[in-house]
Amino acid sequence: NRYLAKTVLNKARAITVRDPGSRETLRLLGVTIPPIEVTADPSFLLPAEETPRLKQWLRCNIPPDRPVIGVALREWPGAEKFTAIAVALSIFTQETGVLPVMLPMQFAEDHEVAQRCCEEMQAECVVLDMALTPREMLFVVSQCDFILAMRLHTLIFAVQQHIPALGLAYDPKVTDCCTFAGLADALPWGEVTTDNLLAALRDGWAKKQPAPNAEMLLTASRRNFVLVRDVMQIKDK
Repeated sequence: NRYLAKTVLNKARAITVRDPGSRETLRLLGVTIPPIEVTADPSFLLPAEETPRLKQWLRCNIPPDRPVIGVALREWPGAEKFTAIAVALSIFTQETGVLPVMLPMQFAEDHEVAQRCCEEMQAECVVLDMALTPREMLFVVSQCDFILAMRLHTLIFAVQQHIPALGLAYDPKVTDCCTFAGLADALPWGEVTTDNLLAALRDGWAKKQPAPNAEMLLTASRRNFVLVRDVMQIKDK
């Protein structure tokens, strides 16, 4: 697979990647011929949308005067990690009064783990129980006061909407995203314990620091389309 990737990518006329870590990965693969430019994920340009059905769900499930922590989990080996997350969120909820809202980013894959984690909590919790479009999910993220996420695009949505966030790095792409955006260091999946996560949540909640590089990433995301036009030799009319 590495050989095939190198062979195919070396035939490209240009390559964009969404963070410096991805560029280094291509370098290690032996991609040397086309120019590789670090831009940003195109989803930084996605607009949020509050549809009538979403407005109704939010009105029925989220108290307007209560802070919300959005939590985006996915299935991954390590059942004890999800128990640790549930316990840490329970304590954090009791300390701060926040309402955890489970956000199944990929509904068919994530809803079960969201429901399971919510049921393990010893505190009030809400599960978003319908599949949303990306624009609808972006709007939900914009209504949160803090985000805790394994899912990469939940973190990207938080950065775009200037919402403080903490990543749970089950994959290097989560670490790379947090680093490039200027968020706090993602907590490696192997280091997730109740104590470690609770400490990170307390610190993040106290600082409430949105990603400082959000505007840079928005600009970099637009660069993708400039490069596509250049490669395809499309001229402005």
